[in-house]
Amino acid sequence: MDPLSPADRHRPSATRRRRPRRRARGHRRLRRQRPFDPAGRLWDPALAGGALLDLGVYVVSWASFALGAPAGIIATGTLAPTGVDEQVALILSSARGGQALLSTGLRAGTPSLATISGSDGRIELDSPFWGPSGLRVVGRDGSVAAEWRDPYERPYRQGMSYEAAALARYVAEGRTESPLHSLDEAVSTLATIDEARRQLGAAGVG
Repeated sequence: MDPLSPADRHRPSATRRRRPRRRARGHRRLRRQRPFDPAGRLWDPALAGGALLDLGVYVVSWASFALGAPAGIIATGTLAPTGVDEQVALILSSARGGQALLSTGLRAGTPSLATISGSDGRIELDSPFWGPSGLRVVGRDGSVAAEWRDPYERPYRQGMSYEAAALARYVAEGRTESPLHSLDEAVSTLATIDEARRQLGAAGVG
């Protein structure tokens, strides 16, 4: 999720782009159920098929936002008969000791939730985390310390309107990239996905 929505502009300071204090851990799950079809795009390695290239960018990008580029990558999962990854679990480790626990897949749907947990509490995003309509900061005692709700009530894919508006603003300003999600970070996210696919032995990895 490119951090361009009101959830990102107005979220409490604990969630802004800065490295978590002490050690942090993130959990993100994103899967959607798709029947196997060897002729379909999602299952065809020649058409960039597989869970990671389709859905994985959301979970890996969110981990990059929270922890930065990973210093270590561990991937496990299963491959479809066509050779693309159909189910993947990732552990991404940061240089400062944080971990991101990610999963994505094509065989079954999941709640599409995301949580960032640290020594002083956690941040919970509403589903789907890539277009949330709300988030909560929960203290170590379980109490809700802060909460945000989208005042314009644009849930799910309607939330992409914020990204479109931001893009239009950046073009009008003459920018060549987002100041919140740089091209370098986008390339780093894809490099993480390629390494995970390489570890899985997925088809089509260069």
